[in-house]
Amino acid sequence: MSQGKTAWVPGRYPPARRGDHVDVYKSAKQGEVKVHDPYQWLETSSEETSTWIKDQVEFTNEYFNRISDRNRLKDLMMENVDFAKFSAPSRKGDKRWYWYYNSGLQPQSVLYRSIDENLPDFSKTEGAGGEVFFDPNLLSDDGTAAIATTAFSEDGEYFAYGISLSGSDFFTAYVRKTSVPYRAIDGKRPDVDEGIVDTLRYIKFSSLEWTLDNKGIFYQRFPDRESHEDARWTTHREVKIKGIKADDFLVHQEWYTGKDGTRIPMFIVRPKDIKKDGTASALQYGYGGFSYSVGPAFSATILTYIKAYGAIYVVANIRGGSEFGEEWHLAGTRERKVNVFDDFIAATEHLTKTGWVAPGKVAINGASNGGLLIAACLNRAPQGTFGAGVADVGVLDMLKFADFTIGRAWTSDYGDPHVAEDFDFIYPISPLHNIPDQELPPTLLLTADHDDRVVPLHTFKHTAALQHKLANNTHPLLVRIETSAGHGAGKSTEKKVSEAADKWSFVAYSLGLQWREEGTQEGKSKRDEL
Repeated sequence: MSQGKTAWVPGRYPPARRGDHVDVYKSAKQGEVKVHDPYQWLETSSEETSTWIKDQVEFTNEYFNRISDRNRLKDLMMENVDFAKFSAPSRKGDKRWYWYYNSGLQPQSVLYRSIDENLPDFSKTEGAGGEVFFDPNLLSDDGTAAIATTAFSEDGEYFAYGISLSGSDFFTAYVRKTSVPYRAIDGKRPDVDEGIVDTLRYIKFSSLEWTLDNKGIFYQRFPDRESHEDARWTTHREVKIKGIKADDFLVHQEWYTGKDGTRIPMFIVRPKDIKKDGTASALQYGYGGFSYSVGPAFSATILTYIKAYGAIYVVANIRGGSEFGEEWHLAGTRERKVNVFDDFIAATEHLTKTGWVAPGKVAINGASNGGLLIAACLNRAPQGTFGAGVADVGVLDMLKFADFTIGRAWTSDYGDPHVAEDFDFIYPISPLHNIPDQELPPTLLLTADHDDRVVPLHTFKHTAALQHKLANNTHPLLVRIETSAGHGAGKSTEKKVSEAADKWSFVAYSLGLQWREEGTQEGKSKRDEL
């Protein structure tokens, strides 16, 4: 395994104008605090913003194109995600069974149903079974139209469903007669309006709930508890994945001690042949917020990566989640948010001290609130702690998050930057405002142009700030900007795989990893000079 640094020539980032905009915040400790916001112009759509985005996309793609393993990894990932995927069938009021099926590489999963009251015997059925009821892949040419939510009327006569475009949290809801399926006819798209009896627009963060008399739907603009009262049937269907066998991997849980002495669990997933000898690399994931409990879950792309490079995958169950109840959650909120970051840093230190990985060979990753986690840890940890950082759609401007879209709902965990007492504990941890005067490891930020949950201004501004303050950083500080995509939901299969290949080939390249040929510990090296 190579121990060399990423080949990188600093000081070549696309230019970004620094403005003189200043915001004034109230502080319980200091009265008023003036905060310079030089990239405030990146908060709005303009020709200048579009030019900056275009330049960043070209700059990052130029770097990606030099990573020789990138296409190889993507091709292998595409092979390994090309397997049939099923949901559990659910019986509706029309006495038919409905389930989702994806043949492998379809952009979106298709909703199928039984042809009568009987559930097909899937053990004797090839393919999806039943008949196509609703195929969202017919709604767009690029696979970016996705089903956001669904609800069948109690009598099964109507099907209400929300369609999100390009990953937006906003969706339009339609009510369709179940007697009129939406599926290809002689290979052609059907009339999208046929069978539609009602249309509801501009819905966001809402379920659709039918009245018991089947005459109307309840919906709102904020989340609500969805009903799951219809009959469900648990089925087991075994599928084969070309390059991945369950028996080739091991998973176990172990505990480590946080900075303040708190005992914290982590899950470690690894190929069977990886030994605890201090030579492996690790991909460490975390979230730590909003009472969300995180555990290991199946991912063909992650397993492909750790198998190809002989790495381990680590999920740290840091405070802020709900793994041990509300007390565990609250211990990672507001003025206690620093516990989340310290817990995550301690996880990395544990991996190196106990001999799981080599020093500097831990890449960290998280998304949304987890993106905040990654950026904050990169700022906060001693230099050399991490080998790379990948922050997806992160909340990075902690002074502005409450001012856009659904951000105000996050003040329960973060506090409110417009409240003087809260400002005093938010400002010191905001990634955008606390970039350190030290070397950062290779860093990749990700966002999408249609993300209307954690709006892309967070990543835009942080990218510009990093590239300005650390222009001579000896490792790259890059941004990947996805077009026609949102916060993550509804993304097509191809987009998911392309993103995974970009992220994990960036990590492998940054850590100087070698591709392991099948059945060998070492593979062919690949380091291009940039």
